[in-house]
Amino acid sequence: MTTLLTITGMRSAYCASAVYTALGTVEGVESARVVIGEAVLDHDERVTLAALEAAVAMVGYKVIASREL
Repeated sequence: MTTLLTITGMRSAYCASAVYTALGTVEGVESARVVIGEAVLDHDERVTLAALEAAVAMVGYKVIASREL
């Protein structure tokens, strides 16, 4: 499965790196590509939007939209 997250508050490469690291802690995430303002994740069915939102919030940002690709 692939999910696109739109994330608010990211303004630098450091922000993208922090989000990348946080998303990597979610069990079931296989890969993540993070740029300022969004993340594209490949994952299995164990991953929930709530878990992704919590990981992003843990590093100080907010998921404002998501969609399956």
